[in-house]
Amino acid sequence: MSNEGTAAASTVAEARWAHARRAEWLGQMVASVLWVTSVFVYGIGSTGDVLQLGAAGSWLIANLDALRRAGLAMTVAKRGPDGGRDVPRAGG
Repeated sequence: MSNEGTAAASTVAEARWAHARRAEWLGQMVASVLWVTSVFVYGIGSTGDVLQLGAAGSWLIANLDALRRAGLAMTVAKRGPDGGRDVPRAGG
């Protein structure tokens, strides 16, 4: 892996770690994991329980996706929207 690739991977990891340390993300992550856990602790005995599990699982997935997007956003911000390449501009 080149130095540039290593630096980009490091930047993504740093962005994800910074996002994960935010209280709002941590709180939502803990709440969604506890909600999923509670469904299994109390058991799945009705359609409502299945819906609860679906909602809790969706929330957990959304939280994980927010963490992934935090790393991607940092990469785009550092490299620019063209990925760090010199792209010829129209009219210039």
